[in-house]
Amino acid sequence: LGDVYKRQEFYRYIKTQEKEWPKQNFKNLMLTNPGERMMDINFGVGLYQYLFELRGDAETLIRGKVYEQTEKYMPFIEVVDIIFPPSRDGVESPEVLQMKVIYRILPLNEVDTLEITTNQTSQY
Repeated sequence: LGDVYKRQEFYRYIKTQEKEWPKQNFKNLMLTNPGERMMDINFGVGLYQYLFELRGDAETLIRGKVYEQTEKYMPFIEVVDIIFPPSRDGVESPEVLQMKVIYRILPLNEVDTLEITTNQTSQY
């Protein structure tokens, strides 16, 4: 009975990891600046570089970059939607960038959301 329990726990752990490693890799893709990765200088969306851009322009550029980078480096992920929520106080601040990326991990058919807030003092 003990071996069966250990095996079930192991399978639960593996199932959890199946969802966590793509999420972590996807987050790294969003937060890595192009040129930061030595072996592939084109890797990364580089959200920090879009701070202080005009909001509409930045959102358009970010959307394009997210789709492009995901298709190239993580074809097992499908971006479902990218949302730029309004600030809580209703005043847009050019030094803060908030976004939600809703995505599907294709092999698992699991949908998840990655929420990112970046600003001039903290890149992540």
